[in-house]
Amino acid sequence: IDSTADPVLVLAGARAYNRWAAELCAQSPQRRAGLIVAPILGDIDGAIAEITRAHSEGLWGGVIIPAQWGEYASYTNYKYDAIWEGCESLDLPVHTHSGPAAHADYGAVPGVLGLYASETVWWTSRPLWFLLWSGVFERFPKLKIVLVAGGFAWAPALCWRMDKHWERLRVETPHVKRPPSEYGREHVWFTTQPIEEPDNPQHLADVIEWLGWDRLMFSTDYPHWDYDDPNYAFKFKMSAEQREALFRGN
Repeated sequence: IDSTADPVLVLAGARAYNRWAAELCAQSPQRRAGLIVAPILGDIDGAIAEITRAHSEGLWGGVIIPAQWGEYASYTNYKYDAIWEGCESLDLPVHTHSGPAAHADYGAVPGVLGLYASETVWWTSRPLWFLLWSGVFERFPKLKIVLVAGGFAWAPALCWRMDKHWERLRVETPHVKRPPSEYGREHVWFTTQPIEEPDNPQHLADVIEWLGWDRLMFSTDYPHWDYDDPNYAFKFKMSAEQREALFRGN
């Protein structure tokens, strides 16, 4: 729904969707909670106004921003701080959904499946390292981020790498006062789909242990072709507490 081409039209589309979603969720508030669509690429002030308006008119699970946001972000770009400030003040977790670059043309690229497999991780991890390196979590200590539909098994290796570079080059990032992995554990949640399936299922349990059982939320992505069935997605034994956290509590 987001685009930089016509911000007026995009904002109108977001407002219409948010009103529809609020009405739908109000019909069964115990079962549904929507995400406020926030078109931040074209009109940040308009997006903030829409977040505030929608928040006052419905019950929400958070805000969702476009995957392409990461394409326009840079370490020195603070123009999105108003978004983080608004979401933090309203206690609305910010969700970013994996997806292709704005200019990607899947039809023209050989090996579409390979592109899908690689870009899922790329467009999920890019917002994470931008937020960590740019000091966003120092400036907004109560901000919550949810990385949606990009898996999660890649996260420990990325955090190890960032921690090592932070130790060596921390003079270059004085605004990042702690190891990046510490910020991640405090501010970031992951959804499971598309879940990784190692030959040894226990390896996936080890990854979750590192991330924290309170950091992961089960997602199906039904009815997409690669959706995950909750009855078969996890092939290792969980405790009752872990299952409750993963499938509901978190």
